[in-house]
Amino acid sequence: MVQPAAYSTSINIHNPALPPVPGTTGQPVIFSKKAVLSVPEGAALIPPSSLVQDELLPDYSEEVDCTVIRSLLGKTTLAATAFIEGWVVIYSEATVGPNGTVTRNPLDVTAVRTDSKGALELDDALEDDF
Repeated sequence: MVQPAAYSTSINIHNPALPPVPGTTGQPVIFSKKAVLSVPEGAALIPPSSLVQDELLPDYSEEVDCTVIRSLLGKTTLAATAFIEGWVVIYSEATVGPNGTVTRNPLDVTAVRTDSKGALELDDALEDDF
């Protein structure tokens, strides 16, 4: 059960591909993300957000924080300061080579949760999680 406190969540996404030769940027991993709210059982369901496409160059990283999650959700019935619980879903797209070879493009994903009392929790996503 969630206890009263000020909470903050961010999700760190990293492209673990090795950087290419110096002076080049390499191919980015293209992925999509969406936010899905969890509501109490029996409450009216809120539709997931639309998918938003994004990309990361090799060895680059980005943070998806509460502000981004709220922007993904857009206008909902929730107040701007309401506590929200749910998921950020990330789909990494495979690359198809000229000969039809399919290459998976994994991402490193870590959730970082903190509260106003100083608690910190890190949770790495496993490949099977997404």
